Amino acid sequence: METIEIYRKSAMIAEKFKENVEKELDYLQQEIASLKYWREYYESAGLQGQAMLFEQKEVNLHRKKLLITRGIPYQRITEEQWEVLCGVFDRCVPAEEFSSQSMPSEVVTAYLEAKEYREAGIFDSIEVAYYDADPILIGKAKCEIAGVERRYLLARWGDGLKPWEWFINHYKSHIPSLNSAVIMAIVSIISAAAYFLLPVLLPEYKSFQSLAFLVSIVCFGFFVGLFAARRKIKKSYSRFVNTPSPFAT
Repeated sequence: METIEIYRKSAMIAEKFKENVEKELDYLQQEIASLKYWREYYESAGLQGQAMLFEQKEVNLHRKKLLITRGIPYQRITEEQWEVLCGVFDRCVPAEEFSSQSMPSEVVTAYLEAKEYREAGIFDSIEVAYYDADPILIGKAKCEIAGVERRYLLARWGDGLKPWEWFINHYKSHIPSLNSAVIMAIVSIISAAAYFLLPVLLPEYKSFQSLAFLVSIVCFGFFVGLFAARRKIKKSYSRFVNTPSPFAT
């Protein structure tokens, strides 16, 4: 049975601020109407540069109005949560291009609501991250000043949605085995020993000395790479194991 989760909170305005908010919204609405009039005036005059200028001002006020009335009512995905999710979701496409499976009507509604945030310039894009199952709908916003990209969880759906613990354990399963690193270290030591001992013990195999040296270097490189990757992922896992679930509502 398909399960659907929509991550959208209702925006609540404190009673003591409602009067000020209503005045601000009335002012914004008047400004938007004025900008629309002048944009259409410049368009009719053929002054596209001026029309674009006023159109951008209109978009900015729409964004301000949207943030005042609703804020950003979506669960933000932290960098740590996103790194764990990327260990599972190996594909990410614009929502408009997603065709891997059907999108439930509730998710389509969530997309249309988020589209308003994209049109207001709050979201740069709306995307679907997925693997073989359980896609998630996310809104992405770039902050050019800070040089970061923020992601917001909009919805997810699938047959029996995986809990956050499953994603954490999947991330842990990518820690390289220590046995592989140990084997590479042993082969590297044996090859290095062969490099020094072949001319003494087996002179007839002296021609293999350079090959033994090459094998020793390559295996040692693999050992260092595996050990470093294991240490990095294990350190990340210990940091992520207590990361709260982005799916908490």
